[in-house]
Order: sequence, then structure tokens, then C-alpha cells
Amino acid sequence: MDHVLCGLAANTALPSDLVDRLIGIADDDLAAELATRADLGRTQEEAVGAEDQDGIVRLGTLFGALVLARAPKGFPISEEILAAARALTAAD
Repeated sequence: MDHVLCGLAANTALPSDLVDRLIGIADDDLAAELATRADLGRTQEEAVGAEDQDGIVRLGTLFGALVLARAPKGFPISEEILAAARALTAAD
């Protein structure tokens, strides 16, 4: 992990062209940091996702855990997502 590059990736004042350059050299750690930026364009988001396949799996796992943790507590959106997930897995 390069802490300097991760620090740059977290800098919200970083110009878009420099964000693109970081995406181009991103390893998993840097891609994970870049993925937290709220100002990414669609092309940048897709490029970060392509660079961080392990991160996508981790995100999906965390999302699933969050849904499962909240569904029993009556959070409607979690219950809807959980029902959709059950329907998708039942179809297989």
C-alpha cells in the first residue's frame, strides 16, 4: 500500500485528470480508496470497479451482511432487498 497515493486519492480537491491518472495505476488498496470518492464520473467508477475486483466482492459481502443485520429489525428497504435476493436464489 502506498500511503501517499491513497492520501492523494482521498483529497477531494484533486482535479479529475489526476484522479484518472491514479485510476490508471491503481492497485487494490488505491482502487478501494478511489471508490469512496463521491465526485467520480460514470467512466471513472467503471474503471475503478474494473481495477478492484476483490473490492467489489468485499462490498457485496458487506452489503449483504448489512441487509441481513437490519432485516430482522423491520427496516423496509432491507426486507425488500432480502426478499429479492431470496427470489433470485430460489430461481437458480
